Amino acid sequence: METAKYVLEGQNGLLKVFDDKVVIERKGFKALVTSGGGGNTTIDMSDIRAIQSKHIDFTVGYIRFATLYGGSNQGGVRAALKDENTVTFSAQRGFQEKKIKQLNDLSDEIVNFVEEKIKANKNKNSAMQAVSSAEELAKFKQLLDMGVINQDEFDAKKKQLLGL
Repeated sequence: METAKYVLEGQNGLLKVFDDKVVIERKGFKALVTSGGGGNTTIDMSDIRAIQSKHIDFTVGYIRFATLYGGSNQGGVRAALKDENTVTFSAQRGFQEKKIKQLNDLSDEIVNFVEEKIKANKNKNSAMQAVSSAEELAKFKQLLDMGVINQDEFDAKKKQLLGL
């Protein structure tokens, strides 16, 4: 069983962050009340489009994941509380400032880690798109060489593929 890089125990679930995914485990009464039930949510890192967080201050802090399939960076704490891709955490009665700072620092580390994964995925997708554009351009060059298309058609397609 793989070990999580980060674990954050929230009010409405347990957030586990791995190299390739995040898992939000929902168990117990608080998860039922705040998130509508139990069960786990697994989000592949490649599906995460954005991450939003809010530190604990006088209200609830949270980490929210926006994906192609759900989650949003719109709205504040109230919207976060209803989002299945969000883990909330708060300064419970008796928490010392040191504990609050530790939770906020951990949430910052998680956000930075996930943001790096998002950037890496975007760079990988851009590189794949560049390769596929080059391959497609090579195919059009073959069509030009075979006389199937003329130079103007090739030049127009080249501009389109290269975004010129």
